Amino acid sequence: MTTIPAAPSDTGEQRTAGPQPKLRDDILTQAFRSEAAAPVAVHIRPGLRRLLPADPGTVFPTTLRLVVDADLPLAPGFEIHRAPPSAPDAGCAPSGPERGPR
Repeated sequence: MTTIPAAPSDTGEQRTAGPQPKLRDDILTQAFRSEAAAPVAVHIRPGLRRLLPADPGTVFPTTLRLVVDADLPLAPGFEIHRAPPSAPDAGCAPSGPERGPR
């Protein structure tokens, strides 16, 4: 009979020795989607954070803040916070058909 080790839990009872490339890749893929606004922070559950290296700068760009947030749902366990859309230039006229005098 073979004993199957327990899966890592969100409480972090079981840890791995090195960074988790799949977790990192999943987060970065979502963060840097081409059709989405620029990411400014990644909020991540404590259990997932413990699976990453102590220095997040080794796996994430230094411009991306990593925030531990225990209030996130268990799945997927992280969320991406993005820059707000920029305001339109106040000096530009609204686009659309030009209207002349009646």
